[in-house]
Amino acid sequence: MSERRWASVVLAFWAAVVPADGIGAELPYLISRQSENAHEAWRAVDELIRENSTLKQPLPDPLFARADLWASVGNHEEALDDYLQGTKLLFATGPSLVEQSRALSRLTDALERLSKQPKPEYPYEAEDAFWLGVRHFEERRYELAEPFFAEATRSMPSDAVFRAYRGLTLKRLGRLADAERQLAAAASALRRPECLERERQGFHIRLQNIQGPARQWIQERVNAPLSSSQSLAQETAHWLRTQRSAIR
Repeated sequence: MSERRWASVVLAFWAAVVPADGIGAELPYLISRQSENAHEAWRAVDELIRENSTLKQPLPDPLFARADLWASVGNHEEALDDYLQGTKLLFATGPSLVEQSRALSRLTDALERLSKQPKPEYPYEAEDAFWLGVRHFEERRYELAEPFFAEATRSMPSDAVFRAYRGLTLKRLGRLADAERQLAAAASALRRPECLERERQGFHIRLQNIQGPARQWIQERVNAPLSSSQSLAQETAHWLRTQRSAIR
């Protein structure tokens, strides 16, 4: 198969998984590997999430449902994010102590699963998604690039370069807190015990097309002490401590 033909096949596949407009994504790759029942559940929940986001006071249940789906395919990081956001929405409605306790227990369980999770990795699919994201990124179509970078980090969570591109894209979309978390995850990946020196060097080489203030921002975040760059797990743990103290 020629390189051009292969590129068209890859693009067609990812267009089905993550539409180019980034709206109403059909099936993330990790979900696409599951049964047809899981596909239908994702589509139903995805529609609820989009409808929910238009409400003046969004409901927590659609986020909890999507978190359950993410957890079922081993993506505990995004499951935790949905559980956290859903729990915050629930607490904004003045829930009973029983409801609060149930929500905090669910969030605690998600945090524990994240710390122990075996991360599923699909390097070929991640690479394909990443380069489609880069194509949009280089043409400054950041809203189109972000879903592809998200797919890359879901399929290969330990790749710090995928995290860096996703973080920079989120920053340019004005989602600074999400961007900072991606760079915190990149820093953590580069500091894990099994990370070899050539992988750390490769991180800087692979980012050679990003220079100037953007590169400086990435370097500062990756080289900063982890305590100064809050990860999703740190944010969740802090929020849990605060809420538990408040309801005692």
